[in-house]
Amino acid sequence: MPDFRSCDFCGSPMEPGTGLLFVRTDGRTAYFCSSKCDKNSKLGRKSRRLPWTARGRHVKASKAPQTSNPTAQTVEIDLELIEE
Repeated sequence: MPDFRSCDFCGSPMEPGTGLLFVRTDGRTAYFCSSKCDKNSKLGRKSRRLPWTARGRHVKASKAPQTSNPTAQTVEIDLELIEE
């Protein structure tokens, strides 16, 4: 049974027999799921800086602010004082 590979650029899973295999002159291999990933890699772009990659979404999620802010306070407004 063939194993599933993941794209070396965006991290998405690839079925056997699909995608692109790039072999460098020193023998290292890189698997790409699409020409989009291949071209972005050859342009020297970092996958963690692109929001459409799995690594980019992971970095964005880790930098997101926490939902519970300990300095936030609820303020009650007395509407009777505003109407007068």
